[in-house]
Amino acid sequence: MAESEAKAAADPEDDAGRKLTVMQENPKREGSKSNERYELYKSATTVGEFLAQGGTRPDLIHDVGKGFIVYGDGKGHSFPKKPEKKPKAPKPPREPKARKTPKAKEDPWAVWDDDDLDDVCDVCGTSTLTEGGAPMSGVLVCDGCDAEVKLGCAGLTKVPDGDEPWRCAQCVGEEP
Repeated sequence: MAESEAKAAADPEDDAGRKLTVMQENPKREGSKSNERYELYKSATTVGEFLAQGGTRPDLIHDVGKGFIVYGDGKGHSFPKKPEKKPKAPKPPREPKARKTPKAKEDPWAVWDDDDLDDVCDVCGTSTLTEGGAPMSGVLVCDGCDAEVKLGCAGLTKVPDGDEPWRCAQCVGEEP
């Protein structure tokens, strides 16, 4: 890069005397602000005149890029180059999340790991497991249909004696 180009790159205002030629037929959309500005700066012969007549640096960059303006020296813009970005390394694919066993505080209708889906109170629909995943105490299992029912949901305050069979309300209602 020549010394004058380096200086212009460091201070774009130093290119005010740089010669340019502006296409006289206005290529901008009628009624737009860029069309109005183009009409003001299309008679400019230097960058300084272009800016003084209402052109902006973005207008200059755009119009040179589109070929509406050509620099007299045949060179492009004298702006410093941006450093090249290093390509990012691809991220490894994510592992699928492992299914977790629902706990008592979570949604009782969530997918369960238990194949029989038998860890839910058949009256209230909440889990009969502790937060640690162990069976809760105070859960009755019907001797007729294997339904699990919490003591409170069965209307009881204590577990019946071990020798006494317990039946849920549905099985009691079905007895002759």
